[in-house]
Amino acid sequence: MTCAVFGPWILVFEESCMPWTDTSKDEADKFLEVFCQMIALLDSSTNGNTVLQKFWWYYLEMLGHAIVPSHVIASYYNHVIMLPWQSFLLTLDVLHSMLKCVRQNRSNINLVIHIMTQVDWQKVVGELEKESHAFDMLIDVLITFALSPEIFRKFNADFIVLFRKFKTLDLSLCSDDGFTSILARIDKTLYYKQNVEFHHNTSHLIQFMGNLCRFKHHGGSYNKQITFFKHVVNILCKISNVEMLEAILQRLMYNMEQVFYMTRSTEHMTNLCSEFLVIFNRNSPAEPRLHSIALTKLTGAIREKSSVKEGFSFTQLSLYFLTSATTVIHNIRHLVLVVEVAIESYFANCQNSYPALSVSWATLNDSFNLSPMVHESFIKQSANERCILSLYLYSHHLLQEATGIDEKYSVGNMLVESVTGITPEPKEEQKTLLLWFKIFDILLQLHSTGIRSSALTSLLKPLPVAMLKLAEGRENSGIFGTSWFSKKSKLSLEFRLLARILATYILHQLNKDGSLRLAPGCRHNVSNDSSKSLENLRSLVNNKYYSSHIPVIQKTIAMVLDTNKTMKNIIELIRFLTVTYYDCEVYLSDIKFAKGYD
Repeated sequence: MTCAVFGPWILVFEESCMPWTDTSKDEADKFLEVFCQMIALLDSSTNGNTVLQKFWWYYLEMLGHAIVPSHVIASYYNHVIMLPWQSFLLTLDVLHSMLKCVRQNRSNINLVIHIMTQVDWQKVVGELEKESHAFDMLIDVLITFALSPEIFRKFNADFIVLFRKFKTLDLSLCSDDGFTSILARIDKTLYYKQNVEFHHNTSHLIQFMGNLCRFKHHGGSYNKQITFFKHVVNILCKISNVEMLEAILQRLMYNMEQVFYMTRSTEHMTNLCSEFLVIFNRNSPAEPRLHSIALTKLTGAIREKSSVKEGFSFTQLSLYFLTSATTVIHNIRHLVLVVEVAIESYFANCQNSYPALSVSWATLNDSFNLSPMVHESFIKQSANERCILSLYLYSHHLLQEATGIDEKYSVGNMLVESVTGITPEPKEEQKTLLLWFKIFDILLQLHSTGIRSSALTSLLKPLPVAMLKLAEGRENSGIFGTSWFSKKSKLSLEFRLLARILATYILHQLNKDGSLRLAPGCRHNVSNDSSKSLENLRSLVNNKYYSSHIPVIQKTIAMVLDTNKTMKNIIELIRFLTVTYYDCEVYLSDIKFAKGYD
């Protein structure tokens, strides 16, 4: 009755009719003010929310369509928001109608959002639990509003209130299909947005959808979590703002950590790792910053954390990433870098539990499933990026696959070529010991098969030259060579001493005739280079910088001169030096527990 009485004065028949002409805004406001006062009075005099329900359907029918001018909607907004919407009950039908209202006329969005901020959401959720897919609709409404051009660029005050209220609700009852559909729409909408880097609200939407996945709760939906990672990676590849990239990537790693604590499913964790690592296959406006930031966040999450919680070790998380990387990442450079981080993380986290946890390169090798098609490129990139742990693990893999002497010799030759071309990173030079050790191990294995000595000498000969180069106190690159004008070596004194000792020992096992000393008791038949190297080693005894290392120098000189010591004792020597200087490095376990060759 009220609507019928006020209808001629509050509805728009033609824009030229009173009270909606350009000069009659005040009259329109007066009519609307009285009308809304009547609706509020009727609502207060009745029980329930039937009056507001009827008003909403009246508004939808008369003003919820596209032909209503925006200035009319604005006038209604100023008065309709004064109604007591706190008692308004949102049903599934009302939610449908709100979506319809906004989609037909975008000018209605602010009014609809305001109404939704006023209702009792705990009561609404209690009612919606009875309806099938009601939570899908509820979230769909919020995301539709968030992605609208009016709201997405800058959340207004009412939407911020609504968004915060939604974040306090348990909306995990959203179905997997509904979640996938909504997240796909966010992904697709952002694809068409310009300057996504300025839309910081993207981060808020991603966080909100992430909360629906229940990452930190038992029983979270695996399908939602996988879908979330898949679409967020797509969204990341559209963003060029570094600050946003860092925040979202950090959130993904945190989500993965939460799942790691809550699930024992190897398959699910491997799938999550795989979805994250797809980043390294994708192009983006921020490339290569995206890849660099992703690697940094990955490193921080699994290598620098070094934590054990509730019986779980991050060692296992490292293995998940290693398995996923070798099957997912197509870019060889990125693959090598991720593998290196995963290996470092494996041993760094083992260190906290060692020896309770099994520390083994064999365990890593079991998780390393690299295709033979990338053999040469993986080796080359490992050497170029100085990823020595990756190169060592790959040598394990190749030796396991080797079926004959020629293949083993080929692996040894590959390692020699690689290690002689690598200048290790300062403070990480001890990794080089692994490659040296593996070369020695392969050489002695080949000897046991009866391979001729000259072939072994050919394999070994470049190694002492490269070792002595690393042992120099000054860098021997540039036009000044090793003169005092060149830069001081950044490698540690201990490593340079170790390299000099090994080089001297090897040179004394290489006879002038090109054969290799493998029989004890034979006199040394050394070259001038061997004698010079030994003299240089002896001179270190009188060098004040090596005063604390005199016992090691004297012991190793004795080993060099001992005619009963041959190339077979090189494992004994490198083990002694490793335990002496790098006993705390868990990844050198292959050397520390290696058995010698008789």
